[in-house]
Amino acid sequence: MDLTAHIKTACPTDLAALEGIQTELAKQVICEGPPRPPVTIAAIDLAYNETGYCAAASFYNIETRRNEAVQLHIGQHRFPYISGLFAYRELPGVLELFETFNTRPDLIIFDGNGQLHKRRCGAASYLGLALNIPVIGVSKNPPARNFEVSLGESRGSMAMIDNVDIGRGIVLRSRDGVKPIFVSVGHRVTLDYARDLILTLCRYRIPEPLRRADRACRAELKKTWS
Repeated sequence: MDLTAHIKTACPTDLAALEGIQTELAKQVICEGPPRPPVTIAAIDLAYNETGYCAAASFYNIETRRNEAVQLHIGQHRFPYISGLFAYRELPGVLELFETFNTRPDLIIFDGNGQLHKRRCGAASYLGLALNIPVIGVSKNPPARNFEVSLGESRGSMAMIDNVDIGRGIVLRSRDGVKPIFVSVGHRVTLDYARDLILTLCRYRIPEPLRRADRACRAELKKTWS
């Protein structure tokens, strides 16, 4: 299957078929790596309104610890919001944004879940499989309603999630006393590696490159459709 083409052209007319594909894709996710130490990271986030979306990629160099370019892509929705199938709503724009990159990143941090998903294949995993690139999923929101976990208040406190109805990932306190974030394997990384890298990049609650992408897409969306 050409997964990129599938993501871009999928229609919400047969949800059972899409869920079946998702279940099969989950079996292809690689929980090892990354294959080589990454230098260039792209953190990707999207902002929405009733009219359309803006996707943003914030580039970061691990070796120099410097932020680099921010790239943006504006578009309109092609797929409705359907719980569990968010990849089909978000990723067409992300893949179009990726096509504009002058440099292929070594690793992507995506604002969304990978294996922390009821079928263990959220948007971060779709993205990694489509591009054959290491991806880490980072979410600000719990993976389920009424989700509760016992977690210390200090930076670096964590708890493992491995539940048939929720998926697999880590609850991570990225700063003392702030709400935790949720980290999961997208593709071609270990969960331990994902946790350690994300914590290293967190000056505030979410990783700094992702925070930068979040600000950029929100600002551009407001500017374009204000």
